Amino acid sequence: MSLTDLNLPLPPLVTDAPDLGALRAQPLRFLTESASRYGSLFRYTAGGWSTVVVNHPLHAQHVLQSHARNYVKQGTPDLMMLLPMLGQGLMTTEGEPWAEQRRVARPAFEHSRIEPWVQVMAECTEDMLRRWEDPARTGIPFDVERELGHLTLRIVTRCLFGCDLEDATTDFAGAVQRLNSFMSRFDAEDAVGLRQFREASQLIDTLVQRILSRRRETGGGTDLLALLLEGHPPALDGPAGERVLREQIFTFLMAGHETTAKALTWSLHLLGLHPEARLRVREEARALLGTKPLVAERVRALDFGGRVLQEAMRLYPPVWLMSRICREDDCVGGYHLPAGTLVIVSPYLLHRHPDYWSEPETFDPERFRDSRASARHPYAYLPFSGGPRVCIGRNFAMMEARLVLAMVVQRFQLQHVEGRRVEPEALVTLRPSGGLPMRARRWDAE
Repeated sequence: MSLTDLNLPLPPLVTDAPDLGALRAQPLRFLTESASRYGSLFRYTAGGWSTVVVNHPLHAQHVLQSHARNYVKQGTPDLMMLLPMLGQGLMTTEGEPWAEQRRVARPAFEHSRIEPWVQVMAECTEDMLRRWEDPARTGIPFDVERELGHLTLRIVTRCLFGCDLEDATTDFAGAVQRLNSFMSRFDAEDAVGLRQFREASQLIDTLVQRILSRRRETGGGTDLLALLLEGHPPALDGPAGERVLREQIFTFLMAGHETTAKALTWSLHLLGLHPEARLRVREEARALLGTKPLVAERVRALDFGGRVLQEAMRLYPPVWLMSRICREDDCVGGYHLPAGTLVIVSPYLLHRHPDYWSEPETFDPERFRDSRASARHPYAYLPFSGGPRVCIGRNFAMMEARLVLAMVVQRFQLQHVEGRRVEPEALVTLRPSGGLPMRARRWDAE
């Protein structure tokens, strides 16, 4: 007997769903209001897509883990948006090519490989903090989001690719921003946007080629780039293979710096609103780091700073939406999901589900104490996705973010610019609309 024979109902329909343009303009508002009205499963149609939103940990686990083979990226708007930007990298491939790419890259993110990078992370962060001394003296605001984007990009290029692109981080970050903005609001009739997209893509491709050329000149290495070169199939030699290799590098550059920068940005925003938590982060950093030799064990011990990061990623998950196509008819939560349905899992929604998060809009790092976190369904919190496609670099990202947050807060108080509201903007990642201008003030300046 098929699912259609069972005559299961479709999920509740959002009868007043906005058109695609309005939905793109305010997706978070639409999702939160619809979840409030229709519950943990609802459907809508926009841009020709029959879409179902699953907003329950059990349903998210069904889609991302237990029935992951039936829910694929191929054909989703997300993938169509990312393919022109990332090509055939780890984020966009499926099946055996994806599995092989992940197998090749996995050793680069083992604990034994990550630990020596702590020194590099600290050096890059110290360079950034030295630059902040001048605006701290003058009181001139600067864009924290932009600064953190440059920092995490530099850390990724040095740690994963053995190459310092410090002189090109501004160009790269600007190009990534143009790609994000264009792809998140794709319009094939936007001639100016298309031209800027092509120019940004060419600039990034040039920088990626620069990384490859430097390694081929020097050889050696035990980092991610060495693994990618070693694992590159001989059958992919030539221009086509070279393109695949560049696309894999760009995928790790993007994924490795963008989401971490956003997690740190939102953390510093929240600490600016909660000075008592900021003081706790500073005291912990001084106790564990201070002037002591820097080792990975001490960074992992930054417990409260880690909980601040986790809470920031709960409230403002950098990856705020994941989509899949349902390949074959399925039943989720007692409802029929027909084959071809676009299925959305939104961490932004899940992280606010009132059955799993008390006072979900309140900043409370204590939610992530072991005793409380262990009682929560594992798919109620998805900052790094879940199932087979869980983020391969999550341990690297958390080590980096813990260290950067501690070093920043140990030296500076970051304060918001008076009268400026900070609102989330849901593009490819979740970012503060218009950046995050803040003022830095040294603790010892009081």
